[in-house]
Amino acid sequence: MIVPNREIQEVFSESGCRFGHSGLVIVGLHQSEIFFDFNGERYRNDALDVIKKATTISKKRNPSIVPEVNEHVKQLRYARMLTYQDSISELTPKELHHTGIVETTFEAMTPERPARPLKFTLLTIGSRGDVQPYIALAKGLMKEGHSVRIASHAEFRPWVEKYGIEYAEIAGDPGELMKLMINHGMFSYAFLKDAITNFRGWIDELLSTSWEACQGSDVIIEAPSAMGGIHIAEALGIPYFRAMTMPWTRTRAYPHAFLTPDVKKGGSYNYMTYVLFDNLFWKGISSQVNKWRKESLGLHKTNLDRMGQTKVPFMYNVSSSVLVPPVDFCDWIHVTGYWFLDEGNDDFEPPKELVKFIDKARADNKKIVYIGFGSIVVPKPAELTKAVIKSVQAAGVRCVLSKGWSDRYGAKDNSVPEVELPSDIYQIKSAPHDWLFPKLDAAVHHGGSGTTGASLRAGLPTIIKPFFGDQVFYGSRVEDLGVGICLKKLNVSNFSKALIEVTTNEKMITKAANLGEQIRKEDGVSSAITMIYKEMAYAKSLIKKNHEGLQSVESFESEDRPDSFLMRELEALKI
Repeated sequence: MIVPNREIQEVFSESGCRFGHSGLVIVGLHQSEIFFDFNGERYRNDALDVIKKATTISKKRNPSIVPEVNEHVKQLRYARMLTYQDSISELTPKELHHTGIVETTFEAMTPERPARPLKFTLLTIGSRGDVQPYIALAKGLMKEGHSVRIASHAEFRPWVEKYGIEYAEIAGDPGELMKLMINHGMFSYAFLKDAITNFRGWIDELLSTSWEACQGSDVIIEAPSAMGGIHIAEALGIPYFRAMTMPWTRTRAYPHAFLTPDVKKGGSYNYMTYVLFDNLFWKGISSQVNKWRKESLGLHKTNLDRMGQTKVPFMYNVSSSVLVPPVDFCDWIHVTGYWFLDEGNDDFEPPKELVKFIDKARADNKKIVYIGFGSIVVPKPAELTKAVIKSVQAAGVRCVLSKGWSDRYGAKDNSVPEVELPSDIYQIKSAPHDWLFPKLDAAVHHGGSGTTGASLRAGLPTIIKPFFGDQVFYGSRVEDLGVGICLKKLNVSNFSKALIEVTTNEKMITKAANLGEQIRKEDGVSSAITMIYKEMAYAKSLIKKNHEGLQSVESFESEDRPDSFLMRELEALKI
């Protein structure tokens, strides 16, 4: 990674990650923090002095001119944050050899394809946005000649089977968990108390049905929130991969998506959120999981140390332009790009009235915004609808409204009459984002990863009103990237101002358009399949490790509590 010196906001020293090491932190415009670990204080101090001098020189010069820098910092010469690929793109093969750089991009790799077609099981739980990327990945794997099964909740069966993908049902009502998260907030005391009280039975059923759904698999790819995949793969002795739409692996660059603070708190805090989440999550399910492992899978009890979750090959189905790969990610963690399904290409016939509405808005020279919060359960849907109407009218824009928040999982209150919509708002039940978004000027949504990816790919300035989970994280990302606004609270005053901002701010509009162009160049599914082939041998090597040296059940009795593991992690951080 190359960090241009004029994009450096601050540089300072810090304790190293390991005993006897010294750390250095660079705070830049595009990443909250980049951490370097040196095996000696002298080397760290030399780097600190060089960077401070270069930054001072840059600040004294005209910021519109790329500064000339000395030989020590000659690579800090570009006016934007560069990726590794950017940094070597202008170098000749001879120069690459001279610098000692080894090319390791997807294009340069020639991973070995499996000798025979494999049976993949893709295991995921949650809402529609948690299933959609797996349908896209399944289609890509099937084109490669593999057979694929998706295991998820019953309500998604018709959608999955429409694409000719095998389906296996697992337990759970995603709407009930969604209500709990919205009512209490993620990992609050009230949330944990209700989850322990009401979801014990569901977890037992989820684990049991997941085990049944994965029978006959050669490979398991799981969203780790599904909880059971790593244990099932161990019992079956097959390769196991993880994939997620939000930060889930330890890094100093971003906080855990479920523990995103209101203000940035630095790399040590970010790393600690993963340690705390892992321990808290495991503490909540460990007794049930270990009972299930013993009674159903024929395995010994386990703990965080033995599971080795941090060693599992991991895919992030997000654009690297949105989730910039941190420098402290391990080699087996990959940001592949979004796995878009593109349902607008599947013989979608738009309603004629919707087409007329868009055409009339263009003829009237009015900006058009999309407003929709997916399948979110809202306690008072009528009040939200009224606020949306007043905000749209105050901003002077036209709106395509997807009002699903009053229909899902019994959220609709029949005692409250539906709010009548004015002529400048057109309501749709649904429409493929890849068809609709390119025809609009801005988007407002809840900040789910899939919807965020769709609006950013279309080049739309994006307003995110987060409700729970990763939505807060992606709200902060669109603001950090300068392509949108995060509204923690939605009322007529701040919402109308935000609508005006995203439809008139030329700087934001240009940044969103440029980001959309970058995302449209990516092929996330193809990159993911390349990564799977590349990491297959490594994933197989973990099977052997998991089956060697099994300890007795009794030796784990004192390790069910994560306290000692947590303390070791925090001690390593000097916290």
